[in-house]
Amino acid sequence: MLITVISVLTILAAFPGSIMASGFAITEQSVSGLGNAFSGSAAASEDASTVFHNPAGMTLLKGQQIIIGLHIISPRTEFKDEGSRAVSGIAVPGIPPVPSFNNVLAGGSGGDAGGIFTVPNFYYVLPLAGGWSFGLGLNSPFGLSTEYDPGWVGRYYGVKSELNTVNINPAFALRLSDEFSLGFGVSIQYLDAELSNAVDYGTLDTLGYFDKNLSDGKMDPVFGLRPQRDDGFTAVKGDSWGYGFNLGVLYEFSSGSRIGMSYRSRVSHDVEGDVDWTLPGTNGFDRVMAAATPQGLFQDGGVSSDIDLPASASLSYYHNVNYHLSVMADITWTEWGVLEELVLDY
Repeated sequence: MLITVISVLTILAAFPGSIMASGFAITEQSVSGLGNAFSGSAAASEDASTVFHNPAGMTLLKGQQIIIGLHIISPRTEFKDEGSRAVSGIAVPGIPPVPSFNNVLAGGSGGDAGGIFTVPNFYYVLPLAGGWSFGLGLNSPFGLSTEYDPGWVGRYYGVKSELNTVNINPAFALRLSDEFSLGFGVSIQYLDAELSNAVDYGTLDTLGYFDKNLSDGKMDPVFGLRPQRDDGFTAVKGDSWGYGFNLGVLYEFSSGSRIGMSYRSRVSHDVEGDVDWTLPGTNGFDRVMAAATPQGLFQDGGVSSDIDLPASASLSYYHNVNYHLSVMADITWTEWGVLEELVLDY
């Protein structure tokens, strides 16, 4: 028997607190699970989406199942400036640091940096002989995109930040006894990222960072660029393939009461891409920039970065009280400590 379920769910919400709590992990991995806020997800095992939440739960499913879901997420992200100021110093290789101006940063609040995002998922489960089950999941476990107005006050730190993942997850499960089931799977994951921000060439020029004549002991302005007015722009784009695994165990106290544990491993990505610098073009700046910068800064070319997407583990409980009522609970740990910093190697 082939069961096909196609679901479309729209979430229109203002939930910055939820986003901060889960980082950029996308919890919306199944439409059915969202109905109960994914409580007990590693033990519920009610449809084919258990491939992601706990592959051991595939042994509870009767017959083939296909689940196709589409989540439409519309977060709202706004910034309130309470007196941002310029950085206290700028570090350029080969040139002694010079304190910058303690001036207030110019720019607006950036508007709503959120947007409308679609998050699809697909799951398939096929029972096999000998207590085995096979499953396949296609989803996006991590993702985030914010884009502020180009002239906002934080433009030197970020304008657009976007990360997308596609996870291909074949899995197997085996019923060892009437009570115990085990599951395991492999994650083949594609990551695509884009980071962009403005560059304050005006302040760099005013502080003399483009002065080639350093023998006089001074750092003089070269182009007459104006701080926070003659901005450039930089955009970094890159992608990567990474690999991981997921494991699960399910113990049934009875036909309607069970406990589940699941683990998804860390996925390490070696991102390779390109950086593109856009120069102000003021006073011939774009034509002489390369010659005026002895350090070879602001040159288009390759860029790389190591990104580790965190592991997670869940412990869940499910109890079916009666036909109308079920009780579910869980606790989930996520390894956010692997993302303390993001280093770009140009």
